[in-house]
This record gives sequence, structure tokens and C-alpha cells, in this order.
Amino acid sequence: MNTAKKLVTPTLYTIAKESMESANCDETRALRLMMDRVRHEKGLFESILTTACREWIREIRAAHNSAKWNGTARYVTSIDKTSRGARLEAYAEWALMDTRLPNGKRLGDAMKQDIEDAAETYRKKATTEAHKARWYDLIARKIGSQPVAKVLTEKQLQQLQKDAEDE
Repeated sequence: MNTAKKLVTPTLYTIAKESMESANCDETRALRLMMDRVRHEKGLFESILTTACREWIREIRAAHNSAKWNGTARYVTSIDKTSRGARLEAYAEWALMDTRLPNGKRLGDAMKQDIEDAAETYRKKATTEAHKARWYDLIARKIGSQPVAKVLTEKQLQQLQKDAEDE
């Protein structure tokens, strides 16, 4: 019986957490520990590269979606005279139908449930962001021109966070 050991690649979060714990929360030392581990653990670099690339792709997609939503997407018109007769070809560099939903589907391919799920995702996100905005407003009122850490304690920040939720 062949019992080949399966390679398990830890997540970046796990590696970062373990590195911070090993370094007693010393960021400089934790960074060195994490980098050493990345260099020497099989398959880890591939995992990190994949994660980084995925995040950049998502970042660009989000920027494109934002540009479409805000009406700042570029539209291009060109004339193609290589086919039979001259024809005008107009196309949108980013069309609204190509907007990606939170589940990754194109808007043009989405069904009703996909749209309802997307709406709910954005409603929850809006609620969370509004709460954060109220919290930051409360903090700003308290600190004047001083850094937060000089004016407020962690406990006070927690209370302000609760107060922002109640507003």
C-alpha cells in the first residue's frame, strides 16, 4: 500500500501568526522568521505568489467596477476598414454587463438569487462601513490634535465603538 504523505501548505495568516508568536510580537523579528520559513518550506512560495496575484487581480477588478459605477470608465471608438466595407466599431472597454458580483459571476450571467445575494452583501458592507465612519467621527472629536494613543485607552476605544453602533 502506497501511503504518500500529503503536502499541506499553511496559509499566510497562519505563518504570520506563528511568526509573531515566536517573535513575542516583535514585528522585525517576526518578518525575518516568516521570510526564512517562506524560503525553506516546499510549496510555500508558490502559495504566496498565487495569493498575491489573486489579490492584485481582485484589486484591479474592484477598481474597474468602481470606474464603471462612477461613470469614469473609458469608452473607445475605432474604425475597422479591414473587413468587407468600412464599419464603425464602438465598444466599451469596461461594460456594465462585465461587472463582477461578490461571488465572482459576471453581472450579465447572474440569476435573480445572485443579484439578491450581491445586494445583501453590499447592504451588510454599507452597514459596517457606516458604523466605522461613526466610530472614527467619535474618535476625531475626542483627540483634538493629539495622536489617538496619547488621548484614548483601548477600553475607551471599545466604548466609542459601542457608542457608534448604538447611534
